[in-house]
Amino acid sequence: IRILEQEARNPREITPLLANDLINMILHEALYTRFTDKTLRSALLISFGSPAIAKALMLIHSTIVQDWTVSSLAKRVGMSRSAFTIEFTKLQGISPGQYLMNQKLEHAAHLLEESGLDVGLVADRVGYASMPSFIKAFKRQYGDSPG
Repeated sequence: IRILEQEARNPREITPLLANDLINMILHEALYTRFTDKTLRSALLISFGSPAIAKALMLIHSTIVQDWTVSSLAKRVGMSRSAFTIEFTKLQGISPGQYLMNQKLEHAAHLLEESGLDVGLVADRVGYASMPSFIKAFKRQYGDSPG
């Protein structure tokens, strides 16, 4: 921050480039210390060049029980569904729908292991309207039925 102040007080030709890099470093550090979820940290760092994808990741992780769809996430971050899907997949290596499902199931597995809640309540808490679809997705992801 002192370097930024110094560059602002005594600008040079290189100041805009330095300022941009320093601000990016500060933002990276702020994101890293603010978010403790390792999956989110990783995803955010990968998506750092795309504010819309980073925002979508924060929405997914902060409101996992929300009934997000690819279309609703794309709309929320100001992108078309197709552009959002292409950019998200390019940056994260999987589609936004698959990423969202993985996060819901990971959260469900944690709830089942740590909370002692029954399967139906966990399915509801992670946004599954149908217990059979939750059980099927969980079994496909982990090779075993929940609970």
